[in-house]
Amino acid sequence: MAEPAPSGGAAGAAAAAVARLTYFQGRGRAETTRWMLAAAEIPFECVALQNGDELQALRSTGKLLFNQLPLLEIGGASLTQSIALVQHVARVGGLYGDTPADAAMCDMVHGVSKDLAGPPMGRCFQEDQAAALEKMASTLNKFAPFLERIVDGQSGFIVGTKLSMADVLVAEALTSYVECLGGGLDPFPKLK
Repeated sequence: MAEPAPSGGAAGAAAAAVARLTYFQGRGRAETTRWMLAAAEIPFECVALQNGDELQALRSTGKLLFNQLPLLEIGGASLTQSIALVQHVARVGGLYGDTPADAAMCDMVHGVSKDLAGPPMGRCFQEDQAAALEKMASTLNKFAPFLERIVDGQSGFIVGTKLSMADVLVAEALTSYVECLGGGLDPFPKLK
């Protein structure tokens, strides 16, 4: 099942063909790549595998370097590993900041966004949902003060004065917290 995503802008116009992101049905490890593709205005389609047979067939093509999803086919390359996908799209889409220091900040925020993503991803596998929500709140309260501090009060961006990978990563990671904890971001107006 494929669904087209928003496209346009300079990065979208520069793409030779529509990128193709293959994963299972649901957000999972492909969601951040979807957000990054949309932010970079790179046209893409999502392909959701429906069963193990489809995964096995894809593995037999040799496109999955480590036999794992997600898979991003872009610019003639077949890329795997979610961190590599996000960073590649950020570089291609001009979302890695303007300087090496900006890129380093993007990478540091990428690391903390993975820390933030853990509790919401694990929540669906927990029997004790109250404990899972408590873990989410604890994780948010651990990292949000630091993120709040690095958001520029003037521009509203984490890196420089324009949208970067860091902003997209934080927005995507915090979406699950807003969905599950409601007003959890109230103490952090810059992040909110």
